[in-house]
Order: sequence, then C-alpha cells, then structure tokens
Amino acid sequence: MEIFYLALIVLLAGIVGATTGFGASTVMIPVVILFYPMPETLLFVGIIHCFGNLWKIVFFRRGFRWKIILGFGIPGIIASMLGALLVFNISSILLSRILAIFIIVYVVYLFINPEF
Repeated sequence: MEIFYLALIVLLAGIVGATTGFGASTVMIPVVILFYPMPETLLFVGIIHCFGNLWKIVFFRRGFRWKIILGFGIPGIIASMLGALLVFNISSILLSRILAIFIIVYVVYLFINPEF
C-alpha cells in the first residue's frame, strides 16, 4: 500500500510542478521523506527527473542550443556529483533542516518577488 501512496504523491507533485511552474521536487521531497530516509528520497527524485529529462530531450531535440546546454549542463553535472557526495557525508537530520530552510526562504522570496 505504501507504493500506491508514493506513486500518488509523485503523480500529484508532477501535476503541481507542471501547472505552477516550479519544480516537482519542491513538493515531492518533503512528502517522500516521510516514507524513506534522505538518500533514498533523493535517489527516487533523481530517477524521476532523469526520465523527465529524457522525455524533454526526445520532445525538443530539434531546438537544442548547444552553447546553453554546455553552459548549464557541465556545471550542473559537477554540482550534482558534489551534492551526492554530501548526502553520504552529512547526517540526514542536518540535510533535512537545510532543505527545510531553503524551501522556506525560496517560498518567501517568491512571495516578495513574484516576477521571478
């Protein structure tokens, strides 16, 4: 039954993320972390984003701008690898608190600057 709830949460997070314009991770991580520890939660979210990005590559393959892809892609890959290393070297409680603070600051920023 747990997998059903998790699938439902992922579906709802994807719908909210697609309709509101902010990432599904913002909705999904705080809820999935109730079921699984932080490393597994990040793994699940990463897998979902991987499939989403593969779909975007297939769908938008004719409109690629390689300068933008390389400018954001290479630093993004490096930052992702560093973040993955942090997950295994910092306690889950500290990571959860950092994530909570980041989400609160992000939401406050969006209320203050809605044009962002």
